[in-house]
Amino acid sequence: MSGQVPKLPRAACSSCHARKIKCDRRPGSCTACSKTQISCRYPPSEQILKRRMPRGPYKKRKSHRERELEDLVKTMAQKCNELEDAANAALNTSPHSAASPDLGLIVDVQEYQNEVRGSSSPKSVVASTHSVSSFKYPERSRLLSEEYTVAECPNFSGPSLTTHIDPEHAVTICSELPSTAPLNSWLLRSQVFELWHIYRSHIDPVIKLIHCPSFSEQILLATSHSSAVDSCIQALVFSICYAAVDVLSAGEVETRFQLRKDMLAFFYKQRMERALGEAASRQKPSLHVLQALVLHVICLFRRLGGDVQADTALFDRAVSEARLLLPENGDSHHENLSLLETQIFLRCWWALYVLDYHGAAKRGWAPSTTLHSQQVALPLNLNDIDLSPTMQQLPVPRTSFTEMSYFLVVVELTRLEAALPHLKTSEPGSKHPCDLGSIVNERVRAVEINFLWHCETSRHIDWLLLLTAKAMLNPIEIRMLRMGQATYSIDKSLTCTANADLSERTFSLALDVIECWYILKTNPNLTSWSWYTDIFHHGYDVNYIKSELANRPVSEQRTRAQTLLELGVQ
Repeated sequence: MSGQVPKLPRAACSSCHARKIKCDRRPGSCTACSKTQISCRYPPSEQILKRRMPRGPYKKRKSHRERELEDLVKTMAQKCNELEDAANAALNTSPHSAASPDLGLIVDVQEYQNEVRGSSSPKSVVASTHSVSSFKYPERSRLLSEEYTVAECPNFSGPSLTTHIDPEHAVTICSELPSTAPLNSWLLRSQVFELWHIYRSHIDPVIKLIHCPSFSEQILLATSHSSAVDSCIQALVFSICYAAVDVLSAGEVETRFQLRKDMLAFFYKQRMERALGEAASRQKPSLHVLQALVLHVICLFRRLGGDVQADTALFDRAVSEARLLLPENGDSHHENLSLLETQIFLRCWWALYVLDYHGAAKRGWAPSTTLHSQQVALPLNLNDIDLSPTMQQLPVPRTSFTEMSYFLVVVELTRLEAALPHLKTSEPGSKHPCDLGSIVNERVRAVEINFLWHCETSRHIDWLLLLTAKAMLNPIEIRMLRMGQATYSIDKSLTCTANADLSERTFSLALDVIECWYILKTNPNLTSWSWYTDIFHHGYDVNYIKSELANRPVSEQRTRAQTLLELGVQ
């Protein structure tokens, strides 16, 4: 048909495409090629499609650092595959492999609950609560049901547990595992890795007892080559697993692992105690043993209803282990500890200090003189990434918010509260006047400048720090006011009405304390770390509010107190 308009080519000609100029795609020969009198060729459809295919990341120019990281990932992936193959081979050669090829810390929950509760119903309560998570453990090992006996033992007298078996059934799980049983004969890697993840997200941000980047390698080694892991590291691994189980609710444990919380916690506690016993037989101090003991003591000291004698004995053992690692003759660190290990030791020491003070305040005891009499330096304000097992010199401490900021603020304010009764006011006519208020205010201001000013409330851990700091500072300010001392308040709005009524101000500060602890326990953004607030001696609670309301007239603070009671504060 002579009147039909010819179709334009689908893409620019090869010459214009190569010279990167605009092509009008005129049939026959484009204008640019006609002017330069060169051959004009349009590409075929296959070449057009190839032109328009999206470029993958492998075609982009990469920096030297990107290529290094890619090679590192490939190398790590290869090593992980090798370790996984070695672990699978070890599992296949274990004595239980014939009965269960995928051995692990899996107990038949149905049999356990039927035996414990004496129920005739074959249905498992756990299985009926959440069936979605059953894909995680398709094969259930009978290892624990073979090596642990569930029997009625009303006369059992073992060490106190953080999570106890139901006493009305008088049930005890007795350990029959041989001490030489290899780790990989029962340890399911996916479960331990999940508990390690729980530790890093729920526990590590507030206690900082472990250098997670370097210890991750130990976790991998413990789940792959158990023969290469000594009892000290085993004790710490079991203590980590026990702590991770302890901070979760019973429902979360059942959902994640399809096991009862008390049973899972008991298993890890028994394994940890066996490893600690083997480590004690060496009669040599170990930092890993100290970490395991401190972590377990934190779990036990969260509650007041446990076996006080057993908890105290475990705490004394942790203090004794720490004293063996103290530097001698004025040295900066112990001769057997590296720079990184020295920083970890300092964290363990001050964690024991905090536990000792608040635990004694809860029970009405005097704090330990051993921890309070030693002159031990504070750990540096650094992130874990700043530290390395092979470093020869300590880095310069950071002046901003770090992973250690929460821990250091808790330690500083605990030290200030513990030292407050021992500080004395200056006597009239003294040549060296030393005002008690100025000493305390100077230390409070240092905490504010070094830590609190760097917090951002948009970050949850920063908000946790601010609330905890306020809950710990207000009791100090109340004691200062009752002693007639001027105070430096972080909440500047309180200083405006400071001199109006001392009773009203102290009541307002006490309500702030109760409100802070309530927010820390109930706010969904802080629940991952709210378990740690149980170790603190709160000082003010619902009983204080009720006693004050009986004698107070109608006021703004009285209305606020009534609102807190309606919210159900403890």
